[in-house]
Amino acid sequence: MSRIPLSTEDRDLNKKVASALGWKELNALRIHSKNSLLLEGISPKSRDRSSVPGLRAKNHVPNFAGDMNAALELIADLRERGYHGVSLSRLPKRKSDKAKEHWECFLEDPMGRRVAEYADTPARAVCLALLNVLASAKGA
Repeated sequence: MSRIPLSTEDRDLNKKVASALGWKELNALRIHSKNSLLLEGISPKSRDRSSVPGLRAKNHVPNFAGDMNAALELIADLRERGYHGVSLSRLPKRKSDKAKEHWECFLEDPMGRRVAEYADTPARAVCLALLNVLASAKGA
């Protein structure tokens, strides 16, 4: 599947998605004493592997916004939460648009509420839809 280079916009979107999914202690991964665009944190799905109670190892945050495989995992997570009406489609390029293509991620929650988000890549569209639907679920 497609991977695009990580940008600061992707890192910020990845941080929002990870936080919405329950990741804790999100920080920039340090490489050679410098902050990188990669993130690390404590995954809500990680198990306590240490001998010290309550201490969990940090994991790399997937590049949800730039890696379609990670975005497909988000769709699987949404389905586990009851969002079975999930679709991802490429929209035709409009002549007036300078963008190469647009993608739409459409979600319908168990209560019948619908969300559609648009982005320049399918992975970003999935991320934006997930953030929208999780925010509306908290507000409901």
